[in-house]
Amino acid sequence: MKIFTKILFVSFLLIFVQSCSKIFKCKDDELTIPRTENNTNKLKLDGYYYNIYSFDTSSAEVYLLYQNGIFFNAVSKDLADIKNNTIDLYLPDLAYQYKGFWGTYKIDSNNIEIEYWLPQANHCVKLSYNKGVILNDTTFKITYEETSYKGETDYKENVNKIFHFKQYSPKPDSTVSFIP
Repeated sequence: MKIFTKILFVSFLLIFVQSCSKIFKCKDDELTIPRTENNTNKLKLDGYYYNIYSFDTSSAEVYLLYQNGIFFNAVSKDLADIKNNTIDLYLPDLAYQYKGFWGTYKIDSNNIEIEYWLPQANHCVKLSYNKGVILNDTTFKITYEETSYKGETDYKENVNKIFHFKQYSPKPDSTVSFIP
């Protein structure tokens, strides 16, 4: 009888925990930069931009900017693959179903602003906001980064990240249902 009681208790506990994960499901913050067509020629769009990490010079952060105003952070890539033109930017179907790393950007004069969803361990996303200056049509510099969750800023810093252009074709599709 004690074993049955323990099994019943554990079963109810598991059901309760599963129910709570649905009840307390997080609500993602909305992007504040609306998606608008990039009709400028300020930056080349037929490839990607990369910034060599200061903490790991064998890797680079890769950004994809699309004509339709969509942004995707392809995260960390091997610098050797970038230099040897062997980088693979394939995105699996799952990448198009989850907000993490997708966002929008806008160019105003020689300024660029980027905002995207940053994945968290709890399956929620926080907002990442970057702003910087366009140096020429193949280079921009991010000078400020900020992240926030539920409207509260939890990180902000002045930075100096230089992104360089690399031509790449074909770029992954930018069609996602969660960015109107």
